[in-house]
Amino acid sequence: MAILVTVVFGLGMFGGLAIGSIRTKAKHIKTEYFIELRENSVMIESVDGYLYECPLDSLPSVLLKDNL
Repeated sequence: MAILVTVVFGLGMFGGLAIGSIRTKAKHIKTEYFIELRENSVMIESVDGYLYECPLDSLPSVLLKDNL
């Protein structure tokens, strides 16, 4: 019984090490702007310090237009 427990424990440990070594490398994402949601509007702050405020509905068009 003790041998079975030892073998199962060893398989679990080595299996976990094998699965853990297959992980992919994380990529760093550079932050370009911060978005703060308000009741009816959105406040956008770029990394440069510029502030934009627009209605929530027009957020995609503002981000594309100003190329933030």
